[in-house]
Amino acid sequence: MLRKEFLLNIAFDFDGTLVDAENRQMALLHSILQQFDLEADLDAIWELKRSGLSTKEAIERCLGNRFSVEIIVNIWIRDVEQLYWLKYDKLFKDVYQNLKNLKREKHELFLITARSIPRNFQIQFSWLGLREVGLTTFCVNPKNKTIQKAQVLRDINAEIFIGDSEYDMESSSRAEIDFWAVCSGQRSEEYLRKNGADLVFQSTNQAIAQILDGI
Repeated sequence: MLRKEFLLNIAFDFDGTLVDAENRQMALLHSILQQFDLEADLDAIWELKRSGLSTKEAIERCLGNRFSVEIIVNIWIRDVEQLYWLKYDKLFKDVYQNLKNLKREKHELFLITARSIPRNFQIQFSWLGLREVGLTTFCVNPKNKTIQKAQVLRDINAEIFIGDSEYDMESSSRAEIDFWAVCSGQRSEEYLRKNGADLVFQSTNQAIAQILDGI
């Protein structure tokens, strides 16, 4: 067990870990479906994604053969990082204050995200007020995210990576550091545990609380 005063280099994923991305992703999908006079159960699609399916697989499961899913997914990928839709994202409740509490305890905080449009991420980061927290940010290419995140984790000598997906878990494994999973984001607790996560928290706030309590 680490002493409470033990200082850590702590890295966080962004989407699904610090930020609730469900509203953005599903609002965009709803808008695209409307363009083609289609309807789908958005709650069901989100839960399918949380169970491990990709966006394309979840949409296919719900739409069946009614339309070319490829067209919908291509539009979704094109638009999901546009500023209009990024405004739908909100920080999970109390995450902002808890990050400040970690910083007050002198821990070093890092944010590692995979985004195709780094400039829009930086704008969103400012919108959310996270510059005031003192997080050092890194934006990697989504096409090679597990390897690039692992390299960042090594470069910053991170000791813990807190994230919400199997990709974050793989990056932690490659970097040979502890992975703390949270299941309030884009993957469910069942899926994370099934894919090898030993430590799963119900929320990022719960994970932070454990650090503040001295692990």
